[in-house]
Amino acid sequence: AERQQQAAEAHAAELDARCKELIANLDAERAEHAGAIEEWRGRLDAEHRAEEKVTEQYWAMRDERDMARGQLRAAQQVVIELKAKLYDLLIAGEEEQDGEFEEK
Repeated sequence: AERQQQAAEAHAAELDARCKELIANLDAERAEHAGAIEEWRGRLDAEHRAEEKVTEQYWAMRDERDMARGQLRAAQQVVIELKAKLYDLLIAGEEEQDGEFEEK
């Protein structure tokens, strides 16, 4: 009976040691995976920030493009108005010359 008791205690000690080893291995794996998870979290956060920056740049460029289009339209309108004035001056000049020729 005493031998069985000692064998049972020895077996229990082996099982206890094995359980502690398994727990230590699980803790090590958990720590390893936690590091990988944090690394991926950092990468995803960096990618998200980069996407936000690109999106902001995209909208800023669209705003600049829209402003440039507005300026182009305004400049085109000024050119049209200047051409109209030039045309009016040319017509007025021709009429004036025609009037001078008729007087002579």
